[in-house]
Amino acid sequence: MYARRDDMVLRFGEREVRTLTDRDNTGEINAAVLAGGLQAAADEINGYIGGRYTLPLPVVSSNLRGIACDIARYRLTGTERVCTGEIRDRYRDAIWKM
Repeated sequence: MYARRDDMVLRFGEREVRTLTDRDNTGEINAAVLAGGLQAAADEINGYIGGRYTLPLPVVSSNLRGIACDIARYRLTGTERVCTGEIRDRYRDAIWKM
């Protein structure tokens, strides 16, 4: 994976990450849901860069970590969390950067 829980919390705040992942209303970040979103982001990134770089990358830059967070945030929206224009724009920007 290109980003971790701490990266998501640092970028969006604990409340936002909890809102994205707390499907059972426990008041806590759901680690399994978050891991699924981060893995989906990593898979998407690998699809874009796999033809240009040998995977796994030996070093993950802070820029790529941020891109992974933006993609994961977008992927975690849906039934419980509405995708806002800001979330969609950050996702589109992240894809464009790759």
